[in-house]
Amino acid sequence: MTTEVDVRLSSDEAVYEVSAVRAAELVEALAGTDVAPGTIVQIGDDVVFSAPRSARRETGSALDGLGATWSERGRLAKLTVAGVSNPPLRVLALLEAAGVEPQFVSASPAAATVFVAQSDADRAAKALANAPEPAGA
Repeated sequence: MTTEVDVRLSSDEAVYEVSAVRAAELVEALAGTDVAPGTIVQIGDDVVFSAPRSARRETGSALDGLGATWSERGRLAKLTVAGVSNPPLRVLALLEAAGVEPQFVSASPAAATVFVAQSDADRAAKALANAPEPAGA
């Protein structure tokens, strides 16, 4: 018996890399906009975060308002995977076996979110969806 793995693929988020900004400053700058940031990761003095592509202009304006140096990482797709035990380990192992290099990973005990190149998105989604999880795993 197996349990079902839930894989959701979307290409509607952009990933931004911002230098010399604290996550709190970023959130404050975006608070007065319609931008709803997704994953936010502080890495030393830099922040990596995702936001809807439809809010690209507002996101850029907010980042410019901070006086921050930033870049948008394009051509990425987001995969969210639930229904697997130890999501980060399992998802990363399955992606490696499929020859897919994750760009950014965010995980919790219940799910993992991985950004991959759009050109790898379908292959990654199939590899993850076709790897049933043993029941009780």
